[in-house]
Parts: sequence; structure tokens; C-alpha cells
Amino acid sequence: MWDREKTMDLKRRTLLSLGGLLLLPGCGWHAVYAPGKDGALSPVQEQLRAISVALISDHNGVLLRQALQNRFDYTGGSKLPRYELSVFYTVNNESVGIMPDNSTTRLRMHGIANWTLTADDLKKTILTKGRAYTLDGIDLSNGQFFAMDINSETVLRRMAEELANQITLDLAQYFEKKQADEAIKPVASDSKG
Repeated sequence: MWDREKTMDLKRRTLLSLGGLLLLPGCGWHAVYAPGKDGALSPVQEQLRAISVALISDHNGVLLRQALQNRFDYTGGSKLPRYELSVFYTVNNESVGIMPDNSTTRLRMHGIANWTLTADDLKKTILTKGRAYTLDGIDLSNGQFFAMDINSETVLRRMAEELANQITLDLAQYFEKKQADEAIKPVASDSKG
């Protein structure tokens, strides 16, 4: 049963939490690839928009490539690519629900995407690389094949979306760090001379 003291404590905690969120912009926190105040693309968005995603083999790769392209193309227009993103994507299944007759009732699905961002130059200079990982599962009920197929497609699509989010965030952080490093370089060289 709620009493007045618990209600006040809950309100106090809620206000403190919201107050903390209001202070985040003051300490330098900002969304990594959010648009600017005037609605223009941020420098990170401009860099993401300049990425061409290489073809990824098989159906799972197509889902991941589409998810990445959706995140990189903010305005619907195309920009000449300055970078190429190559992704090697695998989905491994592991049986986790095993019945006494050795039939499987649940699959654990591991999605692993090893990616490399290269400059779109003759040497294909490697700029950064990383790995994204996601885990999902699917129940293999004794239902109809059509329902299981739709369920499987939903899980694969969800995995592709999660991996695309991770890769986009990693790339946005790379571009933001690169931008910060470039902003510091002129200051460092000016102080020497």
C-alpha cells in the first residue's frame, strides 16, 4: 500500500532524474548523429551520408545492407561516396531447446558482422574497422511452416536492424573523434611556432 512518504519519495526521484537529464547538454553531451538546431545535417551526418555500402552476400546480408543504407541516407538524395563500408556477415544457429527425441524446439541465433571502412581511393586505405554482435532466438513450434517462416524472417530483420544500429554508432563515433582530432591539430601546430 502506498503512503504519502513513498509517493513524495517517488516524485523526488523522478524530478532529480529529469533534472539530471537537463544538465547533460551543459556538460558537453549531445546526440552523436542528430541534426543541427537549424535542421541542417551535422558534420557526422554528412560523413555517414558519404558512405557507400558494398554488396553483402545472401539474404541476411541484403537485410543488413538495406538497414545500413537507411541509416546513412538522411535526406533521400545521394552524395558522391568518399568511403566504402565492407561487411562480412554471418548468422549461426545453436539448438538450445532439445526434446528427449532430439528434436529442437528453440534456436539461438548469433549475428556477427565484421566491418571495414575504407577510403574511396585507389589504395582503399583502411580507416577503421570493427565488429558488431547480436543475439536473438526463435521458437520452432509444431505449427505451420508458413508461420515459422514469417517468424524467422522477423528475427533476421530485427537482427539486421540491431547490427546496423551498432555499426552506425561506431562509425559516428569514429567521425566525431576524427573531427575533434582535426580541430585540435591547428591549435597544436600554432602553439609550437
